[in-house]
Amino acid sequence: MVASYGGPYSGNFIPSLIAYDKVIKQMGFRTVYIFPDFVEKYAWVETMKNISDSVYFIPYKPYSYDNVRRIRSICKTEHAILLYSRMSGWEITGRFAMPGLPMIWHFEMGLDLSKKRSRLKYWAKYNLLGFGKTYHIAVSESAAKAINSLHTKYTCEWIANAINIDRLIPKQATAFQTPIHLLIFAYQPIIKGLDLALDAVEKLNKNRVRFILMASAQKHTYEYIEERYSGNAPEWVELLEPTDNIKDLFCQADILISASRSEGLSFANLEGLYSGLPVVYSKIPGNQLLAEFKMTYPFISENANSLAEQIEKCASELVSKNSQEKNREIILDRFSMDAWSNRIAAFLRRVLTLR
Repeated sequence: MVASYGGPYSGNFIPSLIAYDKVIKQMGFRTVYIFPDFVEKYAWVETMKNISDSVYFIPYKPYSYDNVRRIRSICKTEHAILLYSRMSGWEITGRFAMPGLPMIWHFEMGLDLSKKRSRLKYWAKYNLLGFGKTYHIAVSESAAKAINSLHTKYTCEWIANAINIDRLIPKQATAFQTPIHLLIFAYQPIIKGLDLALDAVEKLNKNRVRFILMASAQKHTYEYIEERYSGNAPEWVELLEPTDNIKDLFCQADILISASRSEGLSFANLEGLYSGLPVVYSKIPGNQLLAEFKMTYPFISENANSLAEQIEKCASELVSKNSQEKNREIILDRFSMDAWSNRIAAFLRRVLTLR
C-alpha cells in the first residue's frame, strides 16, 4: 500500500489501516506500507510499525522518477502481488512503478466533471494513465458515478469511508448554549466554505451576538481570517488549534456546519452526527447521503443567505434523543470500521481472483 497520508494525528485514517490490516491477515496475506518520510516523527507511526509486517518511508515526490524507482524496488523486494494507493499523489506513480501488477486507486475526494477541461483531464487520468489492471474505489456515490461516466475499463465501486467511534463521546439531547456554538472544520477555508459561514453568522449576529463560530483552524485558516478582517476579527469568531481530541470539539459545539464546496465523504459530518450534533450542510453531491439522517438541514450551496436560514431553523428546533439514536444506528451499521473493512475485503478478494 502506497499511502500518501501526511496528517500529524491518526484521525480516522490510521484506525482504518489497522482494521484493514486485520482482515488482510485473516485472508492469509500481508501488507507492506509505504509512507512519505516526513511522517516518521508522528506518534501514529509506532502504531503502524507494531501492527504491520513492513513499513517503508520514502521522500514524497509524486510523479517523479525517483518515487517510481523507489516504489518499484520495494515491491520487488517484498514480492508484491497487488499495489493499493490511498490518498492522492502516488496512484499514477505506483501505476508506472509496477505496470504489470493489478492496482487499486482508492479515491478519497469529490469529483467535479462539469467543465469540459476537467472532464478531459480525468478521462486521460483514468483511461490512459490508469492502464492495465487498475481498479477503482470511491468514497461517495457521486464520485463513483462520475468516474464510471468516464467509461473506465473496470467499474468504480462506492465504498464509503468509516469513522473511528472509539474517539467520540455520544452526547445526550440537551438545550443549546447561549450564545449557540457553531463548529466548522476550516483547514481549507474556501473549499470548506468558511467564507460562507462567516457571511451567514455575520448576518445572524447583526443586532446581537447569538452565535459563536468555532473554526477548527490550521495555517491557511489563520491567514484567511487575518486577510479578511485585517487583524480585527469579530468577537464571535473563535479559531481552534489543531487537535486529535476530536471529541472535545464536538462536546463544545451545539451545531456542526458543513459548508463545503467539494467533499468526498466528510468524516466530520458522520462524527458530528454520531456525537449527537445536528448538521447544517451544503447541497453538494458529496453530502447527499446526509439526507437520510435525522437532524440535518441542507442549504443551497454558495448561498450564505440560505445557510443563515437553515442555521436559524436548526437553532429553533429541539435536539431529539430518538433522532440521535437513529443516526448512531445508521453509522454503526454502514460507517463503522468493521463494516468498512468487510467491504474492502470483499473487493480485494474479487481483484485477487481476477489477477
